[in-house]
Amino acid sequence: MWGIIDSEIDRLLDARHDKEEQLIIAKSLVKKALLQFYFDWKTRGEYDGYSIFEEMFRRHARVLIGVAVEVRDILPERVTNDLLSIVSNMKTLAGEPIHTADIERYKKLSDECMSDVLNMYESFEKDLD
Repeated sequence: MWGIIDSEIDRLLDARHDKEEQLIIAKSLVKKALLQFYFDWKTRGEYDGYSIFEEMFRRHARVLIGVAVEVRDILPERVTNDLLSIVSNMKTLAGEPIHTADIERYKKLSDECMSDVLNMYESFEKDLD
């Protein structure tokens, strides 16, 4: 599952002497990580339990943190900040049993998180120019 992300990180490290190539790879890495998370969420099972959702949030949070670390010196600082903001929301969704206390709040927060992910993905290239 993470082979694509890992191979992009390897390519990024290999291109450390070519700033233009690093920029291209870093952009690709961020977009792939966001899209992979978004697709994972959109294809979840209708009857999957909240523990599966929580694990999904945790797993993708770890990946996005790794991506943020790798691109922080290549892309503008706001990219890292945006990724970490999304990770914060993901960890809130994964770490608190809000789904048992307030299902509507959980749904609202998860929808907002997915909207942030999709918006960042869709506007990523335009925002960097």
